[in-house]
Parts: sequence; structure tokens; C-alpha cells
Amino acid sequence: MKKMVILLLIIMLIFTACGKPATKDTSSPKQETKVEAKQEEKITSTKAPTEAPTEAPTPEPIPLPTTVAVVVCRDGYAPSEFHPVMDALAAAGYDIVLVSDEMGDADGFSEKIAVEKTFEDFEGTDLLGIVLIGGSDSLWENTELHRLLNEVHELDRVTAGICLNSVTLAKAGIIKEGQEACWANHDTMTDPVMADLGVEDSGQLVTVDGNVITGNGPPASDEFAAEIVTALDAL
Repeated sequence: MKKMVILLLIIMLIFTACGKPATKDTSSPKQETKVEAKQEEKITSTKAPTEAPTEAPTPEPIPLPTTVAVVVCRDGYAPSEFHPVMDALAAAGYDIVLVSDEMGDADGFSEKIAVEKTFEDFEGTDLLGIVLIGGSDSLWENTELHRLLNEVHELDRVTAGICLNSVTLAKAGIIKEGQEACWANHDTMTDPVMADLGVEDSGQLVTVDGNVITGNGPPASDEFAAEIVTALDAL
């Protein structure tokens, strides 16, 4: 009996010495991960939103000029071709400048006008169109006029010639071999030149080929002027 009592005392002493077991950590790694994720989400949501990149402003197109050069030969121009063109351009609201190879008076068949500018005063970008009035062959080989015609033509603007000065367009290379045009037919003056350049005679009063317009002479003046305004208005 004493032995049992002693044994019980020893067992009680052992439990007392060991004390209470350590508290088990019941939190799981998954729970910690969720808490951390929520904290990270909260921090992220408080950041200022990223601003969208500012788009570069679209450049405004450069407005076209409103100036049309009317070219006359100083040694003779046809008033019957000149005035219908001038009247049509003025009525349409275009700015008109009278141009030739030199300053001074230009002699018409029944009048005179003062030249306002020379070819050297312009670049192609200054003009919406250039119109050559007939009357003389003195400008056929003018290199400055050829330059200006080509600059205007390369910008897809209007180039026009009537009567003898349709030939100037062909000599400048505006009307090319195989293309049709019209001009003042003359057996020994204009026809052989245009044939040598390979330009075909359309047989019409006025021929429109894109922004290139030709007229055969005074009978075509009104139609020629109207086609010029139509082409200018379409630019």
C-alpha cells in the first residue's frame, strides 16, 4: 500500500515539474498570405493613377494661296482672251497679278496694261494657278517661266495656256509627248512645233487634262476661263 502511495506521489511530481504544454500556433500560412495580399492591395489602391500620355496636337494644314498669275507677252497679247479670264477670276474672288518677263507696259492688240511682277518674283508655292494669255511666241523659250510653270504643276495646281501660249506649256514639259491639247492652229508656226514635241491635237475648243487646261484661241475664251475657275475651285 505504501508503495502505491509513493508511486502516485512520484507521478504527480513529474507532471508538476513539466508544467503546462506550449500553446499551439493555430494560424495557417494560407491565412497569412491572404492578409499580406489585402495589405498590398490597399497600398496599391492608394497610389495616384497613372496619367495617359498626352497626344501631340494634329498640325493644321497650311492654307493654299489665293493668287493666280496671269501671264502676258509684252510684245503683244490678245485682249479678247485676256479680259474673259480676268473677269472670271475676279468674279470668283481670286487675287490676280499680271506677270511677264520684265516690268513695264505690255502691248495688247488694242490696249496697254502695266506688268505688276516678273517670273523671278515667284516660287510655285506662292501661286494657286498660272494662266498664259496668247498673242506672241516671245515666251516660248523663257526658262524662268518654264521653272515657275513646273513648280506650280508639281504641286498639282492649275497651269493653263491659250492660243500661241499653249505651245509654252508643251515646251516647258507640262504637256508631254502623247498627250492631247489644243492651240491656235497655224501650218508653219504652231502645228510643226507641237508635232515635233509629240503633242496630239484634240480638235476641241478647250482641252482639260487634270489641272492642265488649253484653249485654241479667242473663240474658246469664255469656256477656257470657266474651266480655269472650276479647276481652281476644286483645289
